[in-house]
Amino acid sequence: RSILRIPEWGQALDVTLFEETLRGFEDIRIFEHSGRWYGIGCKPEVELVNTAPTFVGSSMHLIAFQQNFRVGATVELPSPNRSRWEKNWVPFQKKEGLHLVYRPSPLMVFSLDFERNRITPAFQGQRAVADWSGASEKVWAGVSKIAWSGSSQIVPFDGESYLGVIHRKFEYSNEIVFEHAFVRINAAFEMEISQAFHFLTFGEEFCAGLVVRPEDVVLSFGSHSDSRSYIAALGRDDVAALFGPPR
Repeated sequence: RSILRIPEWGQALDVTLFEETLRGFEDIRIFEHSGRWYGIGCKPEVELVNTAPTFVGSSMHLIAFQQNFRVGATVELPSPNRSRWEKNWVPFQKKEGLHLVYRPSPLMVFSLDFERNRITPAFQGQRAVADWSGASEKVWAGVSKIAWSGSSQIVPFDGESYLGVIHRKFEYSNEIVFEHAFVRINAAFEMEISQAFHFLTFGEEFCAGLVVRPEDVVLSFGSHSDSRSYIAALGRDDVAALFGPPR
């Protein structure tokens, strides 16, 4: 099993402390657990190769925020496959406790046990029981063969279901394209994928934040090659309608 030691308030043992900004991390998904704010973020590893900075790996970290929401400390999350390349883990806020989605396609979920300080497998190996993203094949031939990756947090939605955003990345006409979809997961870890969509462009976009409110779903995302940030809101009924064939 993999051991995870989570810092207490103000504790600085075997962690990295930050004063004002969180340098070196990207795609941080912020969430609340037991009255405290945390984040799950990716930390790229860079080495100089022939005097040029080169990416040689990346790791996922649990980030603990202080009560004033300044960054307090980070703990590296161990790779279940002992891989040097890890990215796009997302928090899954199940009612039974905090989980992490390691990958959505096929679905692989770990539990993050704060009391026992460890990560343990919770579910793995199942593909979507319903997938409404196939219409993209009419525009992007072969896109259905590309695996989905995690984007936003996965949070309670309706009844016993949970909602999040996933993405897949591919190249078309020498341009990088990001395509997105909602994912809905029930208490038995059965997963549905919605119709696919883009936010503003066919280029590089990334959704790292999702909040469900009584009347709508709010998404935060970057667009235009991550040079601009936006917030979008969709009605809950509009989101639910995407889990079905195009009208």
